[in-house]
Amino acid sequence: MAWQDEPIIILRDIVGDDGTTYTDAKLRRLLAVSMFRVRAELSLDHTYEVDLTASAEDVSPDPSTRTPKDYDAINLMALKASITLLSAELKVAAGQAFTIKDGPSTISTSDKVKYLNTRLQWAQDEYNDYVKNYLAGSSKYGGAVSTPFTRYGSSGSWSATERADE
Repeated sequence: MAWQDEPIIILRDIVGDDGTTYTDAKLRRLLAVSMFRVRAELSLDHTYEVDLTASAEDVSPDPSTRTPKDYDAINLMALKASITLLSAELKVAAGQAFTIKDGPSTISTSDKVKYLNTRLQWAQDEYNDYVKNYLAGSSKYGGAVSTPFTRYGSSGSWSATERADE
């Protein structure tokens, strides 16, 4: 089951898990569900079958053994899983957050909520940017569209009659 190796490493890195909080089995299930959801949202370049039965959570064919490796599928799956996981962690942390004030002293656990919210927002932004770039035809950044009409004319308005080199 090589398809799980790289996405699990990426997912653990995004959510800040050193391997002690979540089991590999829990993350494999989350990654399979995430690939199922990514497939429903996007038409990926390759077709993947997702089996969500308890005995065989699987994505096939394996995106990490394709030639070339399907980095888009791996990254989208890991980012989607991180959003789900961070949302769940944020919900739990928000329910457990409290503030105690006693005179000039204050004890608060809301910093964890702020931290998780920041991580979740980052993961959502990364996923949305990745999807936009994927739909634009590339997961690479830095593309631009240029036209010959890129400057203002002498009148200060756009001019299709004046050449850019005049």
